[in-house]
Amino acid sequence: MALLKTFQDQAQNVPVVATTVDLLSTGFDAPTVQNIVFMKPIRSPIVFKQIMGRGSRISKEKGKFWYRVIDYTNATRLIDEWIEGKPEIKPDTPQINFLNGIVVEEDSLAPIENALLTIQLSPNEQTQTRTNASGEFSFSNIPEGKVKLYVAADGFKHREITIETQTSDKEQIQIELVAQKKPVPPIKVHGLTVFIEDEMMFEVDILGKRLTLKEYVAYSKEEIGKVVKTTDDLKSQWIKQETRDELITELENQGIHIRMLAKITNNTEADEYDLLANLGFGENLHSRKERTDAVLNREQEFLKSLNDEQQKIVNGLLLKYQENGVTEITKANVFDVYPMPGFMYSQKAFGNPQKLRQNVDRLQEKIYAN
Repeated sequence: MALLKTFQDQAQNVPVVATTVDLLSTGFDAPTVQNIVFMKPIRSPIVFKQIMGRGSRISKEKGKFWYRVIDYTNATRLIDEWIEGKPEIKPDTPQINFLNGIVVEEDSLAPIENALLTIQLSPNEQTQTRTNASGEFSFSNIPEGKVKLYVAADGFKHREITIETQTSDKEQIQIELVAQKKPVPPIKVHGLTVFIEDEMMFEVDILGKRLTLKEYVAYSKEEIGKVVKTTDDLKSQWIKQETRDELITELENQGIHIRMLAKITNNTEADEYDLLANLGFGENLHSRKERTDAVLNREQEFLKSLNDEQQKIVNGLLLKYQENGVTEITKANVFDVYPMPGFMYSQKAFGNPQKLRQNVDRLQEKIYAN
């Protein structure tokens, strides 16, 4: 299945080849298929038609509006048996009109050289031209009325326009193309792959499929409610490091990454517990700064019970929490990173490593007291 997904992926920028026997003949959709090669003798017009159908999908994203058939076994003899009814007769439309113009970048209006323009004259007929160094193009002897125009250029998003042809070669239209963003490599984390394309897509390993941003957030909400049943259950697990780590691992096994959720929902300043409570149970969001300020204002009794050295260490831990969240203050090396004074100094200030750990645990409880 992973190989089939790679073959179907429209974001691929290199040629992809699949050699199969009766595997992709039916029920398989890959719009970017550009070449179909027959290397096995075929007698059935139905099978022939099904195989040909693999190339008949269009891909506007890649500018693919046609496909090529390479036949080593004379399979295309079956085209005569495929055609049903009378051939379509093209309307007798006078081909006396023009379509002239210029293709430019949307932002700078700079001309785009070598852009490919294709007019679909009928289901089986098209005419093409390319822009010159000045971005100009010209069609002549095309039908009166409206035509479909496809515009493609390297480094730009493709466009499809329905436009009225011109009666004079003096008229000129302007077509603006949007620059294509440089492809961003997928972000791979445990149980989840994030594809940064025109629309962000999330491939959840446990589901085996891609989700849109909206679908991924909805999926996350549902799974949070399954893993923890209530906000009290969530808080009791979140306050203690051991149970919090187990909860984070369980969520990640379901393809749910809290920091990824914070980023894609524009809540990077929110406390991770509050983000889960908000998504899973509709609770109000609180930022880490709000929780830090609440500790400094509400927990005066706790803070006054500390001596000056201990207060300095707790204030440093609160700063670390405000910057990166509660998981930061439970890291083994947190006391050795600025502005902390070092582990040896910190454990000595509290008496021993056990008392230092006890006060870190107390601080976590104070952060989530409300």
